[in-house]
Amino acid sequence: MAEFTDWSVHAIALWRRLSAHSFEKPEDGLDLTRRLAREQGWTIERARGAIDEYRRFCFLCGIADGPLTPSQEVDEVWHLHLIHTRDYWQQFCPQVLGIALHHGPTRGGQAERRRYREQYARTLATYERWFGPPPLDFWPASRERFANPARIRRVDLRRHLVVPRPRLPDRRRLVVVGGLLAGALATETAAAFPSIALTGTLLLLGAAVWLHSIVMAVITLITVVAVIAVVLWRSFAEGETDSEQADDSAGDSDGDGACGCG
Repeated sequence: MAEFTDWSVHAIALWRRLSAHSFEKPEDGLDLTRRLAREQGWTIERARGAIDEYRRFCFLCGIADGPLTPSQEVDEVWHLHLIHTRDYWQQFCPQVLGIALHHGPTRGGQAERRRYREQYARTLATYERWFGPPPLDFWPASRERFANPARIRRVDLRRHLVVPRPRLPDRRRLVVVGGLLAGALATETAAAFPSIALTGTLLLLGAAVWLHSIVMAVITLITVVAVIAVVLWRSFAEGETDSEQADDSAGDSDGDGACGCG
């Protein structure tokens, strides 16, 4: 963070007011910090970290010449603070910030997409001038920040089980693994061929066992190939969908964090 000696009297006073404003009131039970942690599935420590970044964002809004755009994590804090209307509109904005800080969600479209990307880039640059490099766990790069506007959904955990998406290997590794598996199956099938001369009933039984192993190996091989094909197709389809959503909507939902101050 820059030394206070490099800051104006106005900036120092603003930052001190923001630092002194508390978002925790344990006597109230579920205060803003604990509600944030519960709704986002965060630890208290991460919720406090996100609130600290929200303070920094509000500081930047108070000293910036134009509108800025927060990260998704900071935007979640802002959303929650907005519904605490008495604190936000009667204390925080007039007494702490000294300005009316309005939330402006995107209207969608290419022009909005460019505008919010530019505002986010300006936010990161302004942050670095005042506080140093932004922490990536709260301020990701623009590519990640706007990767998929529809990736966040509210889920009723009493009715649904949330399972994290597995990280699949890249396509080359997937094809190599599939090839090795197919080769192992072919080797096992060849080894299953009877190496001794069978006659009569034993010969028929041996042929039936060998044919069964061949059929099972083919079925398994087809399944492996089908799985690889489906994974590759879904990977391509999801990439196309994300690209179309980013180009066409740029985050038509209010929850994508595409909002500005000013």
